[in-house]
Amino acid sequence: MADLVESLQSRLSGSLPGAEAQYSMAPDHRPGPEANHAPPADSKKAAVLLLFYPREDTLHIPMMLRPANSGPHSRQISFPGGAHEPDDSDMRETALRESHEELNILPGQVQILGQLTPVYVAPSRFHVDPFVGYSQTRPDFVAEPSEVERVLEIPVQHLRENSTRQHEMREIRGRNVRVPYFAF
Repeated sequence: MADLVESLQSRLSGSLPGAEAQYSMAPDHRPGPEANHAPPADSKKAAVLLLFYPREDTLHIPMMLRPANSGPHSRQISFPGGAHEPDDSDMRETALRESHEELNILPGQVQILGQLTPVYVAPSRFHVDPFVGYSQTRPDFVAEPSEVERVLEIPVQHLRENSTRQHEMREIRGRNVRVPYFAF
């Protein structure tokens, strides 16, 4: 696992693929102007945590199913994270605080390895800073029921398999749209 940590830190310190990589897994209607412009000045700040940890000798990441009626991301799968608060010293602290509040991931258990390219999420008007972290042990997940319906522990290897990347057609705002997803 030490090799993984060093490899991730090294890759995160170099240039990142950015919006192009992010939009490769966005619905067809999302690219265009959103992919090339800065978020509006009045966008809200948020941070998420992409946490790697060992479970049964395999690397996993936690994601969560948001509960129904939880705003613009109701019933969506997400990384732990949320809105920046005035008491947060920086966005890194926001990611760690929110991950603790939502899933009981202890901040002292997380080694932050770096950051991914920020992304603007138009439906909720959040400019999101994604952080990558590593925990030497599996966190003792406790879901906050008002924010998390279910914790999903996803094997990283599964996400790397080509057959996992799929798409389907959905009707969104009266248009048929190709929507990519990771089958899990």
